[in-house]
Amino acid sequence: DSNPTDGIHKKCSNFPQEGSTSNSAEQFSKNYSKYHFTVECGTNSTKPGLALIVYNCLYSQTIAPRRNSQRDAEDLKEALTYLNFTVIFRKDQSVAEMKDLISSLSTRSNDYSCFVCAILTYSENDDHIYGTDDFVSFDSLLNELIKKENSTLAAKPKFFIVDTSPVVKVNVQHDGLFPSKEKSINYTRIPLWANLLIVSSGFCSESRTKDRSCFIQTLCSVLKEYGLKIELHQLMTQLNVQLSNIHNQNNHSGQLASVSSTMTKELRFKAHKEEKKQ
Repeated sequence: DSNPTDGIHKKCSNFPQEGSTSNSAEQFSKNYSKYHFTVECGTNSTKPGLALIVYNCLYSQTIAPRRNSQRDAEDLKEALTYLNFTVIFRKDQSVAEMKDLISSLSTRSNDYSCFVCAILTYSENDDHIYGTDDFVSFDSLLNELIKKENSTLAAKPKFFIVDTSPVVKVNVQHDGLFPSKEKSINYTRIPLWANLLIVSSGFCSESRTKDRSCFIQTLCSVLKEYGLKIELHQLMTQLNVQLSNIHNQNNHSGQLASVSSTMTKELRFKAHKEEKKQ
């Protein structure tokens, strides 16, 4: 009788083993591309990465402003620009505007090799995020990416960054600007979709230094220091290592980043050959 693990061993043996010299450089390159995404982060790259950053400050009479959200967004833009992403920057977007932005980018997926979407806003629970006029389930935003029949994003790496702050209402009478918690939400159940990694600050990040998001500031630091050195999952591990150290140093308990991934390959960013330091 055949061993049920024989097939697994056979598949694994196709990838070069440590110390093996039997595979040619060409075969190694073929196997490497089979297990890794590589995003060329140079200005001469034909298909660089594309990033969308949406930050909602939500200045209104009923909701306390998300202070310095713009500074966090600008720091994130700087970090992604360092990795040579083309960055689209939007402030105070309604739910419809956020959906339209994400939907329109899905039709341009042939023009780039990787998609990053960062949303900095408010939340009242683990799934809903605020626009300037309403709240929406996060799943419904993801659905805007995959509903296009001509979208080629399914085969490309997608990286979502979500940083939310708790809604703090000021002492004024509710005027109906935002719907009450009792409002029913139509959840969108999306199918399992490969090559997607979502990192979030956890529900309502309150770990802030001088009104800056500890999650975003640490993420920016990790992307700048390690972005061209290690792959995406390792970057997320390094993010939580640093967040843990910060919480321990300040003697307070804080949430670490929550990471959810259906990536089928490693994602690595690298500088264009002509731009590497000699």
